[in-house]
Amino acid sequence: MADIASRCAIRTSEQLERVRQARRDPTQTASLVIKEGDREVAHRFLADWLARNARSYLTVVDQYFGPNDLSMLLMVPAATPDLRVRVLTSGQHQDRSVGTTDIAEFYRRAWRDISDQDPPPTEVVVLRLEKTGLSPVHDRWLLTMNAGLRLGTSFNSLGSKISEISVLTPAEAALRDEEIRPYLERERRSYEGQRLQYFSFTL
Repeated sequence: MADIASRCAIRTSEQLERVRQARRDPTQTASLVIKEGDREVAHRFLADWLARNARSYLTVVDQYFGPNDLSMLLMVPAATPDLRVRVLTSGQHQDRSVGTTDIAEFYRRAWRDISDQDPPPTEVVVLRLEKTGLSPVHDRWLLTMNAGLRLGTSFNSLGSKISEISVLTPAEAALRDEEIRPYLERERRSYEGQRLQYFSFTL
């Protein structure tokens, strides 16, 4: 029993040290738990990750991405000015957050509300299953050449609830890139018997 208790104490101590290290320098960990109030920690992690890893393109996959998440793009020019951004989101969330207005213009106005600079070259691809409006891609990822992140919540919600940011291996990032490419390129026409509908625009 004493031996089991000792091992548990060691594991707990190691976990606490990883948490302390992540808070001191979050870029030195493969995953980071973001707690309520840790929004600045999350933003620092993402900004540093983009500066170190973003090359050529950045793909944002989040079926709940909306105009309130555009502030993520403010990190992009500082990281790499020539980055091409593509966002894959769902039709249902646009219906709820934007309504029946002109979606493209709604996004452009939302960008102008947060910056007087031009956004990075950005295409938003709205994907919907014909009957539900949802996207067949459920998880949230940031993907770039040979690197990626898994996000536990949308950018705008980071720090409001407990969530996780995990670093993908190059192989994991490449696999996810390959899985979503048919949707970004509008090659996939149906999913589990439902027709897929696409709408896209640039900022």
